[in-house]
Amino acid sequence: MKPGRADYLLELWLAGTAAGAEIGRRMRGFGIEAHLFALLTHIAHREPVTPSAIAAEQGIPVTTVRDNVQRLVDRGLVRRVPNPDDGRSYLLVRTPEGGRMLDVGSAVMAGVYGALGPTLPRAETEYAEMLRELRRGVATLSRAGDARADAPETPG
Repeated sequence: MKPGRADYLLELWLAGTAAGAEIGRRMRGFGIEAHLFALLTHIAHREPVTPSAIAAEQGIPVTTVRDNVQRLVDRGLVRRVPNPDDGRSYLLVRTPEGGRMLDVGSAVMAGVYGALGPTLPRAETEYAEMLRELRRGVATLSRAGDARADAPETPG
């Protein structure tokens, strides 16, 4: 990395990892791991949604999403329904039990937001907008198949 360059991607990764650990710690007693709760939440926000759409938004392999979806299906939190637009695929929707887990998780998340908010120098809405901008920027790189991502910058 060039001297003086902002390392906001490292900061984003560290913040995400720490936030996931804190959410996981708080969710531990409710029988769902933080990454599965995040996936359940993502599905609920987009339902009905295909696993490939979730994978594209998260920037991860569809096989990883399918593996984790299976965990949610096995727990009765999500179900697969036929995709009326494509008979070869399916859509994901939450079950009533998944809705109950989201209610529990929402209460946990409210506690996280409540504890975190007063420690931040900016309004929560500013952070949300900055993160949406970053996510859109990264998605643009991914969609374009940016060749620069494949070739590391050489020190000069």
